[in-house]
Amino acid sequence: MINKKHIGWLAACIYTFLVFVTSDDFMLFVATTFLVIGFFVCCSTNNKLAISSDKYFYIQIALITYGFLQIVLEIAVLKNVSFSAIRRLTINCIDEFLLYNILIRQDRLEKIINAIVYPFVAGILLITFLQLRGGSLFSFRLTTDADRGVSYQFLGMNINAGVATMIGHCAVCAFAFAIIYYYHNKNKKYLFLTLISLAGIILSSTRKALGVSLLLFILVPECQNFNKKRIGVIVRVLVIGLACYILLMKVPVFYDMLGSRIERMLQVYLS
Repeated sequence: MINKKHIGWLAACIYTFLVFVTSDDFMLFVATTFLVIGFFVCCSTNNKLAISSDKYFYIQIALITYGFLQIVLEIAVLKNVSFSAIRRLTINCIDEFLLYNILIRQDRLEKIINAIVYPFVAGILLITFLQLRGGSLFSFRLTTDADRGVSYQFLGMNINAGVATMIGHCAVCAFAFAIIYYYHNKNKKYLFLTLISLAGIILSSTRKALGVSLLLFILVPECQNFNKKRIGVIVRVLVIGLACYILLMKVPVFYDMLGSRIERMLQVYLS
């Protein structure tokens, strides 16, 4: 007998993959169709729908309603732009609600995590393959930004995941879950997923993603050892370091006094 939860999980994976690799309207419609099918299959019991919700969706509905009223009452300056944004938010809210109801019914947390990690890793591999085939993998950052003349076709589908920054952020999400699960159960599958995600982060050359991955390399082993004192020291050092950076680089007075000098010194050393 086919497990309804497995069908829902597969639909969630297909949806996440398509949303990651393309922004083509037709393919996004296909992704939502898979999600709707997975929702009805996974959540239907005895000809009834078992629906779950969360306060997050009520907040999102309130924001969508507020934006809609801005248009109806002619408060919005650019009605077309506002309507487009509200339309996109409404579709996202519906998709998130369906996805939430599918994933919350999975019997293991690992399956929920895999519904995020697998599609992101598959998308990174696909984009890397297409850019390698086009001979531009090492010429510039991993990207599918059509505005920069970088676009691909795969099985009749426009692959336009977006700029390198967005790809890097998705890669670091997959990397975070994969490395945590690898340290937790030492499964080599997650080591492979960790390495692919890390390759995506490096190829995207996103500074924030590289910084987060470096922190994960430091913090995840420490959390596994569960030495509260060492973890506390690391967290305090990170918080103090971030506070000093913001103070020296973002506050004009301190930037003029010291931040600009540190910046020039680093430029000399790095050059």
